[in-house]
Amino acid sequence: MSPARALSSPATALGELPLASSDFLRSHRPPPAAKLPLGFERQAPFPLKTQVSRISQRISRNLDQLFGRHTAMAAHGGGQALSVGFYTSWTDGSAETLRRHIDQLDWVAPTLFSLGQNGNLVVTDDAPMRRVLVSALHHPLVVPVLQNAANANWDGAGATTVMASPARRAALVNQIDAALDKSGDGGVMIDFENLPKPGVAALRGFVADLHARLAPKHRVVAVTMPLGDADWSAKRLAEVADKVVLMA
Repeated sequence: MSPARALSSPATALGELPLASSDFLRSHRPPPAAKLPLGFERQAPFPLKTQVSRISQRISRNLDQLFGRHTAMAAHGGGQALSVGFYTSWTDGSAETLRRHIDQLDWVAPTLFSLGQNGNLVVTDDAPMRRVLVSALHHPLVVPVLQNAANANWDGAGATTVMASPARRAALVNQIDAALDKSGDGGVMIDFENLPKPGVAALRGFVADLHARLAPKHRVVAVTMPLGDADWSAKRLAEVADKVVLMA
């Protein structure tokens, strides 16, 4: 029945019903509501957004208990560790996985940047990811990942050559800055792997240059590093980056 029709039902119909006897009323009286324990009361459900937020906080605490809070180390004055979700655009189902878990994430790190053979920045985008981000209630910071991978191979020597050249390093910083200006994303994460020892040293200077360029625009610079490698120093990288992400 529609609301309009319900309002137009004749109220006098109630007066036409036969009166019930007192015995009938006593025998059909509804039982009293059960009393709640002292200190409790019935409450209306929280709004959906509040429920989602509370569930997200509980999941985050559970993840902290399982994995600790050292997978993303704070730098430049400290701060809390982050939940970072790495997004791979070439994997089927990535957008759906992001949609299901977006409320658990502080950052989304999509692999959108790579080094070309000439050392220039190669930029891609992912439309399904962008649709998930736009439609979500929770909006994690988007921090594209720059990798030194090409054709499924990590080119440590090539990345080292770029970073060791002041001119080529400055050109790459300019290209990253321009790409972030265009996309509006929140920063960049440098994920250079298979670096020789000189490359690890050059990485620190490259990250410092990036931070000097992006910090005035309130964009973050993060860098990944492997665990258990004596050539890498989390402390030294933390001196020039906003976050250091430890990779198992």
